[in-house]
Amino acid sequence: MNPFITDPSVIAGGKVFGSVTIATALAPTVTDVPSSLNNIARSSTGVNAAAELLGVESGNAFAFGSAGEVVGAVFGPGDVVVPGARISILTDVNWLFNSGDIDVVDNLQLFLEGGATVVAMPEPGTALLLVTVGLFVVACWRRKRA
Repeated sequence: MNPFITDPSVIAGGKVFGSVTIATALAPTVTDVPSSLNNIARSSTGVNAAAELLGVESGNAFAFGSAGEVVGAVFGPGDVVVPGARISILTDVNWLFNSGDIDVVDNLQLFLEGGATVVAMPEPGTALLLVTVGLFVVACWRRKRA
């Protein structure tokens, strides 16, 4: 995953035992993950012995072990090298086995689907487009005069 994020320092650490909770106040990337589609903030999940994620910035973390270890993170526009791409990481394999975890997965799916992200045209492309349109206008103007 590290080749796809702008800050490639995320690694998996040791196991985290105990309850895992969803963060409530995150900024700026994952603010909507705990609240949209379902309100999962402060809820516990059925994660069992998840791996800790080291090197995750606070704005990307959304799920934490009882001692504050990061076990879930998302990366959105501005965090990934491909414009508009989104990534989620959950470090446990049985997130779908408990009925309450479906809400977590629904929220992550909504985040991953995300709205369309507008990618600005690079400056040389903008200049080339303006020159082409300008030449077209001049050609049309000259044709009308002839």
